[in-house]
Amino acid sequence: MCTNLCLTVFIVVAVILPTLWLYLEHSFDAEQWFFGVVFASFSFANLLSSPLFGFWVDFTRKTKTVILVANLFEIGG
Repeated sequence: MCTNLCLTVFIVVAVILPTLWLYLEHSFDAEQWFFGVVFASFSFANLLSSPLFGFWVDFTRKTKTVILVANLFEIGG
């Protein structure tokens, strides 16, 4: 169970976040401050969603369902 969640988190941290600046710079001709806004919004969304999903798991005791929904949100962007 944790293996799938940890794999998803580490893929985001190891692959997507380091290459995000190159993607924004070449695809959207973005400036550095925009990269900061995008990175901060990712961190802020994580700050808000982690406790909500944690309370949901504590309330329902259905970890698989919560992880599936969290991964769908992550894939959807």
